[in-house]
Amino acid sequence: MFEVHNCYKRAATLPVLDDSKLPKLKLTETLLLQGFGWESWKGSGGKSWWAALKDKVPAMKAAGFTHVWLPPPSQSVSAQGYLPGQLYNLNSKYGSRDELIDLNRALLDAGIRPVADIVINHRSADEKDDEGRWTRYRDDVDHRGKRIDWGKWAITSNDPDYHGTGQPDTGDDYGPAPDLDHTNKELRDSLVDWMGCYLRDWIGFRGWRFDFVRGYAPKYTAEYVERTLGTEAWCVGEYFVDLRWSGAHLEYNQDQALHTLCGWLQQAKYCALFDFPAKGAVQEAIKHTEYDRLRGSQGRGPGLMGVNPTKAVTFVDNHDTGSTQQHWPWPRDHVMLGYALILTHPGSPCVFYEHMFNWGLEDEISQLVAVRKRNGIVADSKLEILEANKDIYVGKVADRVVVKLGPRYDMGQLLPDSKAWIMVASGQDYAEFLQRWANALRRYGIKVQTYPHELGDLSRVEYAVCYDPPPGLLEQCPNLKAIQSMGAGISPGMLDPHICPWHVPMLRLVDPLTAQRMATFVFWAVVNLQRRCDAYLAAQQQRVWDTSIENANSIDNDELNVGLMGLGNIGTAVAELLLKAGYRVSAWTRTQKQKQGVSCFWGSDQLQQFAAQANVVVCLVPLTPETRGILDALFFSWLPRGATVISVSRGAHLVDEDLLQALDSGHVVENRQRILGGQVVPLERVVCRQRGY
Repeated sequence: MFEVHNCYKRAATLPVLDDSKLPKLKLTETLLLQGFGWESWKGSGGKSWWAALKDKVPAMKAAGFTHVWLPPPSQSVSAQGYLPGQLYNLNSKYGSRDELIDLNRALLDAGIRPVADIVINHRSADEKDDEGRWTRYRDDVDHRGKRIDWGKWAITSNDPDYHGTGQPDTGDDYGPAPDLDHTNKELRDSLVDWMGCYLRDWIGFRGWRFDFVRGYAPKYTAEYVERTLGTEAWCVGEYFVDLRWSGAHLEYNQDQALHTLCGWLQQAKYCALFDFPAKGAVQEAIKHTEYDRLRGSQGRGPGLMGVNPTKAVTFVDNHDTGSTQQHWPWPRDHVMLGYALILTHPGSPCVFYEHMFNWGLEDEISQLVAVRKRNGIVADSKLEILEANKDIYVGKVADRVVVKLGPRYDMGQLLPDSKAWIMVASGQDYAEFLQRWANALRRYGIKVQTYPHELGDLSRVEYAVCYDPPPGLLEQCPNLKAIQSMGAGISPGMLDPHICPWHVPMLRLVDPLTAQRMATFVFWAVVNLQRRCDAYLAAQQQRVWDTSIENANSIDNDELNVGLMGLGNIGTAVAELLLKAGYRVSAWTRTQKQKQGVSCFWGSDQLQQFAAQANVVVCLVPLTPETRGILDALFFSWLPRGATVISVSRGAHLVDEDLLQALDSGHVVENRQRILGGQVVPLERVVCRQRGY
């Protein structure tokens, strides 16, 4: 065992930053913020990066971070700091030494531990030797401890570019700079002086992030931790392990990568590792809807999270994989899905600065952090994977939180009855959608409360933005002035006075994107019916060449009359798209409306006339007492024999039994499958799911 090195036994007059305000912390409680991106050296808002980051300390504290990882502090050939030269020269592109000390003092005062990025696999030399190679180092900054004006003896003998005279490298070669010989005790003692006496005590760092640890033997990492911070400090290494790929496809089995990382951890003893295998599994699961990847070997979680969670540092992106480098970026539209997993699962999560503060995700990430802390989730919390199939992942963490990811909406019996249930994210779930609204409103200075996690004094609520709010919630808002539906219409449940008080005006959403999506869907449904695409697909799946489909009479676009029930925002978008494709379009509305190119009918008196001339009827009207059950036996009898009905509105417009009778009689054509909610499902399931909705 090594003794923690303390050069202040020889130099007691040097200032030592006070960390008495740091709370006691178990290593399993670590929550890390990476406090920079690849371009952070350029500063922000006219300030150096150290000064700009100091302004964010209150937000870091409020979010609950325990550690902040800072970029390499020393002077460097590269602006980002990863080709360090004069180690003791802390006037870098990120700012001055004094600004760094001020930042670390502010972090310590806020109860946050600063973590330095330690780049000691290699070091850029200051001068060329007689053979023209960069192997001579200077030591221009006065400091206590051993000097670092090294020569070729400090460079590994098998470095292919710099040809040092030290011992052979104990790890992988790093091309851009000379690899250091960590077998040399003189070199190790010099690094311990720099890390322990200078960065720890004078500059204020309380943790290390070791860069490129695959470049030297892990036993030396263990020694550096023991001699500079002690075995109770939190440290992490970057081992960008090689994963197994088949072309562009990440293989499911990553046991070899895990074996490599676990072997390193065993020798490094006290240091954690970034969980690259878990990033790969979760990232590919989200990109390709392969959520079965999230069940690792023996039913555990993916990556190190599953086999050694106390030493796994989970992350979504960092300065290498994301930022402006984009070496292996997370799908941009699904970043919060990644955080929904890592912030609620075992391992020590690392949040990327750019996501937190540049992408406008501070509130969403902070909410997930609150879920983690409120439920006592730590690095070694119990994880029980309830389901992991292609389209859904459900995990129970710490016996208190259930997390669901994936596009499948129906969780069936996996949906807990307990009030502890928190749906943190899914493919396009309501919680994430709601938070985006909240963030947008806050940017305009509007005070926002969100249900269920951020409710305050409900008497201060004047406007509610919702869709199917829980019964009784809005009744607790005595000063409510209006209710804004988050959908293009009003759900049937919102007509209940115990859900939405009747004396409060209710508004619906008019959204061009929603109208475009609905119009595209209706257009696809019409073409699918007209061209018998389902029949072709069925024949293809059965590997049958069905000439009856090919020889069937085909109707051209200008011969097909598509009748739209409703000509509002969505109906108008549907009409315009169909007209551009050359279809004949008619429309029926409750009150008189006109649109160029559309044959218009209105009122109950003209409904029969409208139905009689429509080959395809598309129901788009809102659900009201007048339109409930409008698609009934009488309406079906008015349609031409062989007509088709496409209903993309509420199920309560339709009388199920009347539809079944019309289908059985052949008056309304039974297409083999119908469309519901964007999925193709058998007709009997459509009727079953539509009842009472």
